[in-house]
Amino acid sequence: MGPDMQVDVWVKETEGGLDVRVKTSGVEGAPWRIELAFTGVEFLTNEYVHLPLTGSEAVVVKQGYTELGNERDALIVGPCFGGHRFIQGKEDSEAKIPGAATVYLTDYTPFDHEIRIRDKMAGNGGTGGGKP
Repeated sequence: MGPDMQVDVWVKETEGGLDVRVKTSGVEGAPWRIELAFTGVEFLTNEYVHLPLTGSEAVVVKQGYTELGNERDALIVGPCFGGHRFIQGKEDSEAKIPGAATVYLTDYTPFDHEIRIRDKMAGNGGTGGGKP
């Protein structure tokens, strides 16, 4: 048997969204991914790209904040991180959700990241101004 991986996740509801902290420990240098699946979105946009979505995409976002939405609603997610491109499911991985565009945030263990998810329509990303 190999070393034990410890994964801790904290979720905090905030005005206009969620803060999700993910911390891994116990294993050095293992590629790890966080999957965020979105249905009903028609675009992904950030300072580097504007990508129309159909619901079958798999995208690694390497940095910054990304907006996903449609003509009525949008979410802002970030800060994103893309330390590697290993997104294929292995062994006991869950299957990709049919019809969902999937954003992957990837890094090597150990890591400690906080991801903010905000409703853009709540006003300036739900934070009162600036980045979420």
